[in-house]
Amino acid sequence: MRLLATLTAAAIVLAAACPAAWAEGEGDSPPPTTNLFSVLGVAALCGGAALVLLAGALGISRIGTHAVDAIARQPEAAGGMFMAWLLPAMMIEVATMFGMVICYMAMSLLRP
Repeated sequence: MRLLATLTAAAIVLAAACPAAWAEGEGDSPPPTTNLFSVLGVAALCGGAALVLLAGALGISRIGTHAVDAIARQPEAAGGMFMAWLLPAMMIEVATMFGMVICYMAMSLLRP
């Protein structure tokens, strides 16, 4: 429960900071208008990005834990197990990166 509260607080802080950061480096464009829906949208996207990273980290850690347990039980099969855990870990990493790219692309759509 604390983790969820921490992630929510971080998403709200990031959402409050993002419109101010967007306004600084724009040059000739007018400053963005900050309304409740844009802040909530950025907070939701930051929370989604945090959940994507958390799910990817949990998936890879479970694969690593079970791979180490399996190698500890049968050390002679360690060479064959290497690709058995490396391929799913790579797939989880790619899915995590894809989710982050989608969150960043959606966040760029919220810019005024």
